[in-house]
Amino acid sequence: MKSTILLFPCLALAFYLFDAFFKLSIESQFIIALPWIVVFGISHGAVDHILYKQSSSLTLVQFYGAYIGLMGIYAAFWYVAPKMALICFLLLSAFHFGQSQWGGYTSVPVKLRNLLAFVWGGFVLSVLFVPHKQDLQEITATAGDLDFLELLYDQSIQNLALIFGVATGLLALTSLGKGWISLSQFLLEAVILLLVVIAFVYLPLLLGFVAYFAIVHSFRMLEEEYDLLLRAGFISSFAGFLSAIFPLTALSIVGGLVLVGLIQWEVISISVSFLLIVLISLITFPHSIVMHGLYKKNLISTALD
Repeated sequence: MKSTILLFPCLALAFYLFDAFFKLSIESQFIIALPWIVVFGISHGAVDHILYKQSSSLTLVQFYGAYIGLMGIYAAFWYVAPKMALICFLLLSAFHFGQSQWGGYTSVPVKLRNLLAFVWGGFVLSVLFVPHKQDLQEITATAGDLDFLELLYDQSIQNLALIFGVATGLLALTSLGKGWISLSQFLLEAVILLLVVIAFVYLPLLLGFVAYFAIVHSFRMLEEEYDLLLRAGFISSFAGFLSAIFPLTALSIVGGLVLVGLIQWEVISISVSFLLIVLISLITFPHSIVMHGLYKKNLISTALD
């Protein structure tokens, strides 16, 4: 986890300087953010078909059936009720982000750990949206099918940020006071959260998010997945880990490019921005379930090193 302290501020600073010099538009931010989402975001979910074996008795065929089925159901949900689909995506993302940060503290009681995960993730997402109303409005205006994003710059987001922030502080202090986490762990988490907030305030919306998503979330999860697969004997080296990640990462990229092509050829009548949001949510839904199974069985533990 200490690598996050080093890598995240370096990437955030690089993005800040780049934006200061070039005054990046939403389109330019998207071009910069996309490779980070692909390399780290997609790849950290590309070994779910191996990880699930640690916490489930499903066969590989049953796993793929359930995984793809969940994606199909959620895609239909986006088609029928995009605003509700967005709210569900935000709630799921809040818990998933928070669980990746706090789920490994196995000494914290499960119910409190899950609650802490949700409020931590809720605070991070709320703080991301609060200072970037203008960016959100610009993104919404780029396509007619993005009007559901108006939910993200509602005044209530500020109130949610305050509620989630206070709850995160109280639960983290309770964990410290009960001896469930050490002072070093508490301070480390506090520093990481402070760095995230600073990045969100000073960076444009998309660059702030991708700096957090790529390093604090995805890179950390890749480290934990590598460690788990190594201990379980599924891989024996970093090269083996890369080999395990590559097939589904490549398939996801090719599939995304095909869908973008269908949009450009007007076979599918949605915007590329809407497609990207939906694709990220479709991957996040089953991936978060796989990871929850691992955290539930305490197969991932957090250490300062």
